[in-house]
Amino acid sequence: GSNIAVFSANMAAARSTGKAPIVVLYAIPNIGCGSGGTASVAAYRSWVAQRAALIQGTGAIVVLEPDSVAQFSCLNADQLNVRKQSLNAAIEELAKTNARVYVDAGHAAWIGAAEMAARLNTLNMASTKGISVNVSNFQTNDRSKSYAASVLAGLSSPGLRAVVDSSRNGAGPPTNNQWCNPLGRKVGTSSIMRQDSVVDGYLWIKIPGESDGSGAACNNGTAEGTFWLDYAL
Repeated sequence: GSNIAVFSANMAAARSTGKAPIVVLYAIPNIGCGSGGTASVAAYRSWVAQRAALIQGTGAIVVLEPDSVAQFSCLNADQLNVRKQSLNAAIEELAKTNARVYVDAGHAAWIGAAEMAARLNTLNMASTKGISVNVSNFQTNDRSKSYAASVLAGLSSPGLRAVVDSSRNGAGPPTNNQWCNPLGRKVGTSSIMRQDSVVDGYLWIKIPGESDGSGAACNNGTAEGTFWLDYAL
């Protein structure tokens, strides 16, 4: 979504086919644990608003800022305040559209469900559809659904639901829960909006075959976010 021309073309293609696009917004200030991303809350709101205008009318499924809530604990007090303001600003801008917005809630092997729910309760969750789980990770559908159910049960806003990233969880996580290009993984359930008691859909949110990073700790993958054919195969 950083290239607005490409983003616009993708939304136009979605309209022409009548299919809802899966959109990931990932540019929050102090992205990750405190560096990079958009310069300020105001700049981020503008960034989101520009994309929300293009999303309008597509019925998009929007995954809002992977890892951003799970990483609350690695931010200082000022950064945390900016993080919460930014997420609420994005929720407000997206609420003006017909998009279905899911705030990212990490995955089942990261932040405990009760703690995740407490963090999400500091946000305007009532203006969203719920949460996304397992984005870019490898936890199984069943474990992800169970984790999502526990998080949702702790939320102050009733009736919220979850989407699960099933793009590469077909073999489950590696035994050591390595997250950066673990070998021997498989794609999971193809993208489908299939409602059950907790989940609205199992979706390919992360792009299968896309590298998590380079270096020995990442099995000598290609640069983060680039397609790595050997890994895909």
